Amino acid sequence: ALPMAAEVMAVLWWLAYLVASRQLPRVFGRTVVGGMELWRGAWALPTQLVLFPLTLACRGEVADWLFTYVFALFMVLDLFLAGQLSNILYLHHAVCVVGHLIVVCTLPEEAFTTYFWGVVALEAGSGVMNLWTLNEARWANVLYAVGMSVSNAVAAQVTWQWSQLPIPLAPKAVCLVTSISLIVLRQRACHENLRVGVPRHAFRWFQHRWSQIYLTPKYLSATFITTVAPLVLLESISKEIGLALLIVLGCLSCFGRSVGRQSDRKWKAAESLWPTELPTPLRLERGHLVNRHRLVLRRFTIEAEQPKAACILLHGYGQSAHFEFLSATHPGGLHSSWDDSILQHLTGAGISCYTFDLQGHGESEGARGLRGFFEAFDDLAMDLLLLHDAVGKETSGALP
Repeated sequence: ALPMAAEVMAVLWWLAYLVASRQLPRVFGRTVVGGMELWRGAWALPTQLVLFPLTLACRGEVADWLFTYVFALFMVLDLFLAGQLSNILYLHHAVCVVGHLIVVCTLPEEAFTTYFWGVVALEAGSGVMNLWTLNEARWANVLYAVGMSVSNAVAAQVTWQWSQLPIPLAPKAVCLVTSISLIVLRQRACHENLRVGVPRHAFRWFQHRWSQIYLTPKYLSATFITTVAPLVLLESISKEIGLALLIVLGCLSCFGRSVGRQSDRKWKAAESLWPTELPTPLRLERGHLVNRHRLVLRRFTIEAEQPKAACILLHGYGQSAHFEFLSATHPGGLHSSWDDSILQHLTGAGISCYTFDLQGHGESEGARGLRGFFEAFDDLAMDLLLLHDAVGKETSGALP
C-alpha cells in the first residue's frame, strides 16, 4: 500500500508537468538560459528546492519510492516536454537515467542512500541557478554563488563516499565520472555567469591554467567511453589497473586541446593595417566596449560628413573588421586599402559606419584567452546588441 501512495503522488507530479508545459511558457517565455527554456527552470524550482529535500528528510518507504519515481520521470519527461535543451543536457539526462536504473535495480541500500544524497545536493544547486535566471536582484546573485558552491562541495563529499562503497567497479566508475564532470562544469558556469572568484591580481598563474581547461560534450562523451570501457574490461582482471586508468584518463580528459589558439603576434598586427589617415573630413575613431563577461572589445567608428543613416557592420568568423571592410592592396594581399572599400562607398553615400572586432578576433579579447573562440553563439548576439545600444545613444536615435 505504501509504494502505491508514492505511485499516486508521482502520477500527480507527471500530470502537473503536462499542465506546466502548456501554461508556463505563456508566463515565463521560451528564452533559452543555461541550456534550457526559462519556463522549465521555473517549473523545476519546487521539485529541486522543496520536494527532493523533503523526501530526503522524511526517509522511509514512501519517500524513497517517491524520489525514485519522480527523478526518473524528471529526466525522461524533460526530453519530450522541456522544449529546447542543449546537447550537454541531453547527454546529462541520458546518463542520469542509466545511472538511476543501475542504482535502483542492482545496488544495495547503502549505495542508494549515498546516491540519494548526491542527487539532492546537485539538484539543490540547479535550483538556485534556476532561481537566479528568473531574478536579476543582487540577493539572487549571492544565493546563486553561495548555493552552487555549497551544493558542489557537498556533492564532492558524497562522491568521495561513493568511491569507498563495496560495490562493483563499473557502476562506481560511471557515477564517479558523471559526478566529477557535473561538479566541474557547474562551478565553472557559476564563475562565468557571475564573474566571481579570486581577485585578478591574485593567483594569476592558477587562473591562466584553469582558463585553458576545455570541456565540451564531445570531450565528456569521449572521456566516458575511454574511461568506463577499459574499467569494465579490466574489472575481472585487476581493479588496481582499472582505478589507475580512471584517474589518469579522467585527469587527462579535462585538458582538451586548445582549439583556435593562434599566435598573438598575428592578431596584434591587425591594428597596423587600418589606414593612418582618411580623406578629409573623415576620421577613424577607436573605442572599446566591455561585454557581460568583462572582455574588452575593440570598436571602430567612421562618421559620414553629413550623416543620413547609421550602419552597423559585422565581420565573419576567423576574420576581423579591417579584413572584412577594407580592400586588398592587390589580389591576395593585405586588406588595408580604403579605396573601393565598402566603408568608402557607405560614407560617400552619407552613411556613418560602426563596427567592432568580435570577441576572440582582431584586437578584441577572447574567452579563456583563445582566438576565434566563444562560449556560446548567444554571447556574440549580446555583444552586437551592446554595440547597437551604444550607437543608439551616440546618435540619440536620430539616424535610421
